[in-house]
Amino acid sequence: MSFDRAAFIVRYCEEAGDHLRAIDDALLALEAAPGDAEPVAAAMRSMHTLKGASRMLKVTDVAALAHAAEDLLMALRDGRFGPGPGHVTLLLTAADRLREMIGALREGREGAVPAEDLVAALRAAAEGTPPQLAESAAAPPADTSAEPG
Repeated sequence: MSFDRAAFIVRYCEEAGDHLRAIDDALLALEAAPGDAEPVAAAMRSMHTLKGASRMLKVTDVAALAHAAEDLLMALRDGRFGPGPGHVTLLLTAADRLREMIGALREGREGAVPAEDLVAALRAAAEGTPPQLAESAAAPPADTSAEPG
């Protein structure tokens, strides 16, 4: 019996959308109530599930970004520092980028949406560096699918 990755990718994209909606809801709740631990836990559960499914299907770019976001969520959960507006903004930006990456995957353009800058920003924030989202990380990635004229 062979593994039909394409069939699993369709389901994965559907479930990723569900998890990203849950992450958005949790992060907005965290923004409204920074002292509440439940939004961090909820976002972390969905991010962890997205990371695991991505690893299972070898969607490595999504797994790397989800892992970096999960690391920041774990730092918040563990109380290494309190969630500030910069943390929430960075995590919301990660969720948006993950959504773009999943969309590209759904369209057959796996790996078309870069995220290395955002992974680096999330890792630095998880280590305690105040979040400073570079303009390049916050801006939507350029469409690299078109060939030069």
